[in-house]
Amino acid sequence: EELVTPPPISDIADQNAAKWDAIISHRFITYVLLVCVVGFLLLKLFLREGYRVCRLYPWMTRLGYISAASVLTDVGVGRHEGETRREYANRAEALLHTDLHGIVSLHEKLSYSRGFQPDTKEITFALDNFAKTLNKSQKPLRRFLAFLNPQSVTRWGKW
Repeated sequence: EELVTPPPISDIADQNAAKWDAIISHRFITYVLLVCVVGFLLLKLFLREGYRVCRLYPWMTRLGYISAASVLTDVGVGRHEGETRREYANRAEALLHTDLHGIVSLHEKLSYSRGFQPDTKEITFALDNFAKTLNKSQKPLRRFLAFLNPQSVTRWGKW
């Protein structure tokens, strides 16, 4: 009987390295990075514009508030722990001269009163007013860089 000798350890290591080289190629890394970037941009787009596609008024109000809060977070004015929405709106107004009070009052009415159904026009007016006041206080380059800021994504749910 002949004894089969096991292959040398270096051959096994070379085979494993070749397998990993085949799996992790430049093309694979490029695709993974592309999927991550596109996913990030879609998530930011949802955070900023999700209220526009929602037709349920309570969710439209909530998503509108999240949209405004994510913009402020990316600009550098995030909501502090323990801070009420009203205090957050006051602080944002003091720092950036933005009018967050309209969407905050709609969100508070929705949260604390029964049967309140905000109108699409009210929500749109409040968010347009917020956007106009923010656009006056922030330069276009800063707004663009704020869109690329991942801080609002990492603060998900802390609005």
